[in-house]
Amino acid sequence: MTRARLIRAVAVVASLLLVASACSDDGSDVNDVRAFNEMLAERAPTWATPTSAVVVVDHFTWFVPETHSLDGIHPNAEGEEQMAQRWVTAVQQQLGAPTDQPVRVMPLGDSITDDYTRYQTWQKMVEAGYTVDFVGTQTSIPLSREGNTPDVNGLPFDQDHEGHSAWAASDMLAGHDDHPVEGNIEDWVQQVDADVVLLHIGTNDIGRLGTDPRLVVDRTSRIVFQIQQAMPDATIFVAQITPLGSEK
Repeated sequence: MTRARLIRAVAVVASLLLVASACSDDGSDVNDVRAFNEMLAERAPTWATPTSAVVVVDHFTWFVPETHSLDGIHPNAEGEEQMAQRWVTAVQQQLGAPTDQPVRVMPLGDSITDDYTRYQTWQKMVEAGYTVDFVGTQTSIPLSREGNTPDVNGLPFDQDHEGHSAWAASDMLAGHDDHPVEGNIEDWVQQVDADVVLLHIGTNDIGRLGTDPRLVVDRTSRIVFQIQQAMPDATIFVAQITPLGSEK
């Protein structure tokens, strides 16, 4: 394992332990996730501009941790497949039929983006007929797909992304104290251009940091604003995050 992959693996494990330790027995984290998702569904569409749609994608109501996760947080193979399909279905409904024009897609988020779902999302978009160009300042193979990213329609997996394991929305806005070289959302959107952004953020805010869901929604809105400032024509898909632990 390379040093970079070891660091990513340590970050994932640390995030898992911290989120698991933060999950309470009284179900408060479950309620906070639900509250975040409900507020997001209500508010996110109001963040749209005349040129930048904001679309909420449900990764909550169908996701059963015992069935769809490895550890109560990160998706297993079935969970990855279903999450990817929901991303791609939302993209198809918003963009319509594929054309000859490439679609530049920024997968943006925490470890669920960094180490899960990216390959399956790319695979399903290619199979649907889109000419896909994943973009981002990071380049890697998801840990869940180590050594297993077969070509699709003769095309190799596009490894570019903007996933940052163990990051919260607060880190995405201000930068992470432990990873200052990785920058923040303002830096990233100045370096790449995207037609589509797949944003999945909030799990670490609620599960690890115990942040008030209202504040997480506010921070998510600021992330969307930063994207729109740099990419005024981008279509932004925002995830309702998966439930934490074994309850919903």
